[in-house]
Amino acid sequence: MLAQIGRGYYAAAYDVDLIDIQIQRLFNTASSVILANVNIDALKWMDSVELYPNHIPDLSSGCPLIISGRYLGDFPDSVKASGVFAGYEQFHSGFESENIEGHPS
Repeated sequence: MLAQIGRGYYAAAYDVDLIDIQIQRLFNTASSVILANVNIDALKWMDSVELYPNHIPDLSSGCPLIISGRYLGDFPDSVKASGVFAGYEQFHSGFESENIEGHPS
């Protein structure tokens, strides 16, 4: 839960011999954040949105950013994503959405 709130990642070491490896991975991931405070503007225009994870995590090197969910309402034709680079520069990018035939919209 703390990883979700802090926009981070979760991992566990189920074997005592793996604790050192997992701690190294944790520090490597924490020190390789590419984009922080990721935001998707289309989500605020939806009637109802259920998103997983609840808070969009930061984008780190070697860790894919996967967001899934469901919504009510019309999905916009374009989506804008934003965030902050490590040097505090703002990032903004637009994407076109696509309806897939046979897939419920």
